[in-house]
Amino acid sequence: MEAIKNSTTVKISPVIDLLGRSWGVLKDNFWRFIGMMLIPVLGVLPLAVVFILNGVLTFLGADNLVVMFLKYILVLVGIISVIFLIVMAIISQVGLFVLIKSLPERVAIKTAFFEAKKIAWRFFVLNLLTGLLVFGWTLLLLIPGLIAVVNYCFALWILVSEGRGGIGAIKGSRELVRGYWWAVAGRLLCLQLLIFVVIATPTLFIKNDTFLVAWGLVSQLISFISTPLSLAYSYFMYQDLKRIKNV
Repeated sequence: MEAIKNSTTVKISPVIDLLGRSWGVLKDNFWRFIGMMLIPVLGVLPLAVVFILNGVLTFLGADNLVVMFLKYILVLVGIISVIFLIVMAIISQVGLFVLIKSLPERVAIKTAFFEAKKIAWRFFVLNLLTGLLVFGWTLLLLIPGLIAVVNYCFALWILVSEGRGGIGAIKGSRELVRGYWWAVAGRLLCLQLLIFVVIATPTLFIKNDTFLVAWGLVSQLISFISTPLSLAYSYFMYQDLKRIKNV
């Protein structure tokens, strides 16, 4: 009780410290993160084969009953391929969490992938549940929705790090944030503003159409690379709150 009572007198790490640690993690593990994030590309391959075969069958003509039957089979295979792609994307996302959680051990991508596979379904359900709750609060008013976003922002970390999913993870996140809502919200906002400024600033000074198209591609790359940075940033906040509240 005493630890909880005095927890609000202890501050979370400042933004500059969180950014410095997160940047260090990104630099030291850059290719491991990229490897995990590119795993969904494997899910694209079956889909690409389906499109190629469909093009070949279309070239052969639709009047042939055998060709029409094969096309129906390809539709079924295409649906399965899409599902496979989604599953790979979810596991890859969980894998990033696992890599960051396991930084001291520096687990291999393969190890992290198989660990992520074990909780991928629970991760998906928790992500969906959190999204629905935030959406529900947002339907009432924008402010309750924003409050919910911050309150639930550590739910996925609780699942990955502690094994608690569902409502338990959501309640756990809310308890961690309690008393630190403004501190957490401010730090999350600072990170998003920094990423926005990096992406948006060049477009304010250079209006050349060719540059804008090229910068659009660069912006997508920056957003892609900033994903593990953002996750590490939130993980360090999560660790801070657990230490402060002694839970």
